[in-house]
Amino acid sequence: MTTVQKTVDISGSQMSVQELLHLVGEGTEILLTDGNNPLARLVPISQQNVPRIAGLHQGEIWTSNDFDAPLPEEFWTLVAQANVENAVLVSGDPIVAQYPVNVNW
Repeated sequence: MTTVQKTVDISGSQMSVQELLHLVGEGTEILLTDGNNPLARLVPISQQNVPRIAGLHQGEIWTSNDFDAPLPEEFWTLVAQANVENAVLVSGDPIVAQYPVNVNW
């Protein structure tokens, strides 16, 4: 499918969303502008049916042996405190502490 670009100025266009999507479906890339200011681009979704290859990234991802073990009671205490205090939940573990989690229930 060949991609053709069409610029549409939204301030003066009479085109409907359906008309724009029809053009996109035919392979036209639409650049939406407000005057000379580009705002958005509508592009066709490429439908690549490439089969997945098992083991392609073998060894790049790992899971600890205890990944599904119950969380310690200390964790749930901190979650409860964060819920009550609307606080930031952080771990004492230096690796986990790099990624604080805002808990806002």
